[in-house]
Amino acid sequence: MKRLTVIIMLLVIMLGMTSFNTWADEAEWQIEATNASLKRDGSATVAIGNDIYVIGGRSTKVDIYNIQTKEWRVGKSIPNSIHASAVSVYEDKIYVFNGVGADKLVQIYNTESDSWSNGANMSVAKYGAMAVTVDKKIYVMGGRFLNGLDIYDIETDTWSAGTSMPIAVDRGAAVAFGKYIYVFGGLVDLSTNGSTNAVQIYDTETGNWTSGTSMPSKRSLSAAVAVGEDIYVIGGITASNGTVLTTVEIFNTTTNTWSTGPSLNSARYNLGAAFINGKIFIAGTLDTIESLQLKTSSNLKAVSGNSKADLTWNTVTAATSYTIKRSPTTGGPYTTIATGITGTSYSDTDVDNGSTYYYIVTAIVNGSEGWNSNEASATPQASTDQPTGNKALLVISMVTSERKEYEMTADEINDFIAWYNSKAASSPTYVIEKDYNKASFTARKDYIAYEQISNFEVNEYKE
Repeated sequence: MKRLTVIIMLLVIMLGMTSFNTWADEAEWQIEATNASLKRDGSATVAIGNDIYVIGGRSTKVDIYNIQTKEWRVGKSIPNSIHASAVSVYEDKIYVFNGVGADKLVQIYNTESDSWSNGANMSVAKYGAMAVTVDKKIYVMGGRFLNGLDIYDIETDTWSAGTSMPIAVDRGAAVAFGKYIYVFGGLVDLSTNGSTNAVQIYDTETGNWTSGTSMPSKRSLSAAVAVGEDIYVIGGITASNGTVLTTVEIFNTTTNTWSTGPSLNSARYNLGAAFINGKIFIAGTLDTIESLQLKTSSNLKAVSGNSKADLTWNTVTAATSYTIKRSPTTGGPYTTIATGITGTSYSDTDVDNGSTYYYIVTAIVNGSEGWNSNEASATPQASTDQPTGNKALLVISMVTSERKEYEMTADEINDFIAWYNSKAASSPTYVIEKDYNKASFTARKDYIAYEQISNFEVNEYKE
């Protein structure tokens, strides 16, 4: 998927990622925006880029909210009114699969051209199903006490059948996570409309279903969103005519365990969720979009060097420091290797060349540790391209087509190569001192900007 994809059904939406472990005490939900038009039953919520789309809900309306401009706009109405439809996203298009009032239709919204078209019809009319996108295919499963799995090929506009779900569920919450599809809860009892706490996991490569650790609470018509290795199951109801929930439960895909997140301000069901720019957004049932700011150090990058790994990450608002953690295996468990880091870079030199290390970073805000960043890995290696002669000519080609030449010692050249290979982890510029043609100057220095370098060559020679 080329763009941020959030997948939902009946306002049950799912997306992908950045990871967390435990909630900070002060984490709470905030009102992001209000729109009376949102109070529609059975609408669908998805996100593309910085836009949140609320579609249908016993209507043909399309409302769009941009989280950066904080402005609303109206999209082109969906041709056929929908309710309890399965919805998924691929690139710039939103795919709406039947639902009440749409029979077997597949309605496709092109967000770039603000236009609707149709895909190949489904073989079975259903509502209350769930949809997720994995590798150019959309998996539509379940429905009103159905357990069938239908697979839509986006490129060929064709359908095929997958392995049926072990438990037929109506309006569960589904999330795509790597090659796996997680289905949380749903309505299961036709007579009482009771919810289940089952977690059903589908492997898209093998076609097999397995069970995960059951949710602490039975729920359906909830929202689910993936953030790194964690999946958040938000709100919902205990039964069709049961209690509406405020609770948030967090499933860790690595440990197969559950923890508790901060409760919603108001009980909500028929809602959708999206993770965008460090925030979880929810919409549905009420006339508001609410958001939860997550204190996470995102976009962690690790660059391998000679006997070191250089880390960089994004700034977290109000963070006083950062903690660095490391593991020899992906997914942890992680050991703290540095605390009190006040910048957004760190060089780990306590490493062995040839070994792979996995890193996460956490932010300290108001004395409390936030969530884990995404995981980044590095495999330090001894440099094989360092000059062996005692002198060399460094020739740097700039993106402006300018060429710069410097006569340097082997050690100076190696310092430059190390800086370049680290992708300027600690500094965007490199200073080269020129000890020739000084004339009346006491010093001459060139400041080379990393981003302005096109390429460079090293010509070694012996004195």
